[in-house]
Amino acid sequence: MNEREKPVLIGQWFKSQKRDEKEKFKPTVFRDTLVQGFNEAGDDLEAVVKFLDSTRSRLDYRRSADTHFDILVAGSMLAPGGTHIDDGDKTKMTTHCVFSASEDHETIRNYAQVFSKLISRYKCLEKAFEDEMKKLLLFLKPFPNTEQTKLAVLSGILLGSGTSPAAIFTSLFTDSSVKEGTEVSFAAKLFKARMEEKDATLLPLF
Repeated sequence: MNEREKPVLIGQWFKSQKRDEKEKFKPTVFRDTLVQGFNEAGDDLEAVVKFLDSTRSRLDYRRSADTHFDILVAGSMLAPGGTHIDDGDKTKMTTHCVFSASEDHETIRNYAQVFSKLISRYKCLEKAFEDEMKKLLLFLKPFPNTEQTKLAVLSGILLGSGTSPAAIFTSLFTDSSVKEGTEVSFAAKLFKARMEEKDATLLPLF
């Protein structure tokens, strides 16, 4: 290799690295990886946690935290307003998420443990998760009743375990929100789930 070839090859290598890094941080690349992993894991939440741990070195959880939590809660990326971005493409969605889970307390509690496990392991996700919960509360009205109920139960469990700070839920109690009625019903379900967790410790399953 002569001296003229070296700068060209080095330049190509840097371009390739930049392209790979750019792809790595694309929300759609992150989404596709998570959806595939969740679908392969199925209802085995232990396998889901192991999958998330194994992809930590390949994906930047901090940069794509909103996509991460959208998929864990709703099964796909959410557009402003709470609609599914990929509603017409089932290959970009997973049914292994909170909104598709059974409505019973124990099932939602198992998902809550996934959130608690992730946030305890990756502190960079803590603030992002708080932002995600605030966003979901803003999107509350467009969600079907069953999804509102599951989100309320999840919120109550996470509040009871200390994973979610109480300050996140203050938006439920503004004058305008109370008049709507949706938030009142949501808050009642949240506190019911919170009371069920009052004397329980969120023990890790995995």
